[in-house]
Amino acid sequence: SLSMVLAYWGERLQRPELNYTVPETARAIADGPRADTGNWPFNTAFAGRHPGLRAYVTRLGDIAEMEDWIAAGIPVILSVSSYLTRSPASGPDYGHLIVCVGFTDTGDVVANNPGVSVRKNVRARQVYAREQVVRNWARSKNTVYLIYPETAAIPANRLGHWDDGSAAAGAVERTGQ
Repeated sequence: SLSMVLAYWGERLQRPELNYTVPETARAIADGPRADTGNWPFNTAFAGRHPGLRAYVTRLGDIAEMEDWIAAGIPVILSVSSYLTRSPASGPDYGHLIVCVGFTDTGDVVANNPGVSVRKNVRARQVYAREQVVRNWARSKNTVYLIYPETAAIPANRLGHWDDGSAAAGAVERTGQ
């Protein structure tokens, strides 16, 4: 999911240095001796190290807030139960990341799923029933990664769930810098 979003911004911003293969991304974010790639702060820290990009983990109040980000042209990485994409009978729920890129006319979620098998001719772009996404996203308490250019026009922060830059502006005012 991270390499998908970085590639999206690489294309939109004409910045080829943002295009990483999945193995390159995995090596860059590997956490500890297990080389775990599911560490949310490591993922966003890697994205945010690129000049001009903001990247952080937060929680949204509901799917309507995600719709605001999509309307602004900013894809959202969701942490969902792995049962969104596979049967609970297949084993434990280790979680999964997908990239929300849009919504259908009926409100279902259009997402890029990095866990599909292109070798089996399954496309990464999938449509998931809205209720199914809401239920499986709730397992992570609606956790998302937000990654976007510092110059992006981001949605109004109605509920205080993301960094709109006002905290940094307030810090500058308080320190007199």
